[in-house]
Amino acid sequence: MLPDAPPPSSPLLPPRPTAARPRPGADPLRASPAAAAAILLSPEAPSWSPELLMERVMAALVEQDGLPIHRASWLVPTLHPDVRTLQLIYRADSGVEVVSRRYGGAAFTTSPLRTIAEGRADWLHLPIAAAGPRAYTLLDELAEQGYVDYVVAAVPTGDLYEKAPVSWATRSPEGFTEAHLQAFDAHLALLTLMLRLHAHRSRGRSLLQTYIGADAAERVLSGHIRRGALVELDAAICFCDLRGFTALSEALPSAELIELLNEVFDVVVRATEAEAGDVLKFIGDAVLVVFRVGEGPGAAAEACARAARAAASALAGVEALSARRQAEGRAAAAVGFGLHLGRAAYGNVGGATRLDFTVIGADVNLTSRLEGLSGPMGAGIVASAALVEQLPEGLVEQLGLRAGGARMLKGVLAPVFVFWAPSSGLRA
Repeated sequence: MLPDAPPPSSPLLPPRPTAARPRPGADPLRASPAAAAAILLSPEAPSWSPELLMERVMAALVEQDGLPIHRASWLVPTLHPDVRTLQLIYRADSGVEVVSRRYGGAAFTTSPLRTIAEGRADWLHLPIAAAGPRAYTLLDELAEQGYVDYVVAAVPTGDLYEKAPVSWATRSPEGFTEAHLQAFDAHLALLTLMLRLHAHRSRGRSLLQTYIGADAAERVLSGHIRRGALVELDAAICFCDLRGFTALSEALPSAELIELLNEVFDVVVRATEAEAGDVLKFIGDAVLVVFRVGEGPGAAAEACARAARAAASALAGVEALSARRQAEGRAAAAVGFGLHLGRAAYGNVGGATRLDFTVIGADVNLTSRLEGLSGPMGAGIVASAALVEQLPEGLVEQLGLRAGGARMLKGVLAPVFVFWAPSSGLRA
C-alpha cells in the first residue's frame, strides 16, 4: 500500500522506538467518541467520498467529542498502475488534502507510517516534545510545525496489501491524555469498517478505469452490464496503429517489443488525455480513441479539434521518442493515425459471461481504413473530409493537412474524400 522502499532489515528503516507508549486497549462499545461514531454509522456515510467522510468525522471528533486533533492522516489503498495509495491529510487550519502516493517514492522510508504498514507495530504513541533524539524524520517535521504529540495505528484492510495507517497529531501543550488515547483506540473499530469499504471500492474503480477507461468504468459501476445494452455515440473517432509491427515482432525479443509498445502507447495516451479523449481499447499494436461530441452549437467542431490536436501531438511525441531510441541504439517506432467524425454504438458486446465495453459501427470501420491509407500515402495522419470540414482554417494550416482526393476504402461502398499530413514537419 505504501511506495516501494528497502526491506525491514535496511538501516534506513528504524526499529520500533522503545519510548513509544503502549496501546490503551479501550472497549469500542464504551469509549468510542459518540459524535464520530454517529457519523460512521449513519446510513449516508457509505455513499460519501473518502475526503467528505474525513471532513465530517474530524469535525465530529474535534467540535463535538472535544478531541484536540490538529492534524490527522488516513491512507486508502488502491490498485492503480501508477498510484499505490491515496493519503488523506486533515489539518485544522486548512481542511482535507488528498495526496497520491506513487510507487517507488521514498516519502515514508523513515516514517512511522511504514512501521505500521509493514506490520512491525500496530500502535505507536510518540510524544514529539519528549527529550532525546526522535526515531523518525516525520516527527522532526511535525515538531517544526508546532505539534507536540503524535499517535499512529493500524487499520486492517482485509486482503489488500499491508495494513493502512491512520494517525493523529496535536499542538495542545499537554499532548494527548489517556482518555484521548482510549477514544482513538475505540474509534478504530468503526473507522476500520468504513476505510475497508472505501479501499475495496477504490480498488474496483481503479481496476475498471485502468482496463476499460474512465467513462466505461463509470457506466459499468452504474449498472450498465447487460449484453447488448448499447447507446448511440456521436464522436470524433481516432485509430492509431504502429507501423511494421510484424517485422518488429520477428526482430525483437518479447521484452523489448513490449517495452517499445508501452513507450509508444504512453505517448498516445498522454496526448489523448490532454485533450479529454477516451482510450477505449488497445488492439494488439493499435489504439482506439473517441472524442465525444457534447451538447450545443459548435460541439462537433470542438470534438474534431481535440482529436486533431491529440493526433498531431502524439505523432510528434512518437517521432521524438524514436529519435531518442535510435540515438540509444534501440529500435525506432512509427505510427499512423486515422481521424473521422461519425456515429458509433457504444456498450456491451460479447458472450453471456465475458463482455467487452467498446464501440462498433460503420464509422469505426471507416476510421480504421483511413489509418490503413497512412502507410501507402507516406502520411502521419489521414482524416476524412467530414472531420476536416469542422476544423478552423488556422488549425488545418498548423497541422499541415492537405487534400488527398477521393479514395476507395476496403469495405466502404462510396469513395471518401481525405486529407493528409506527412509523418514529419507537423507544427503541433
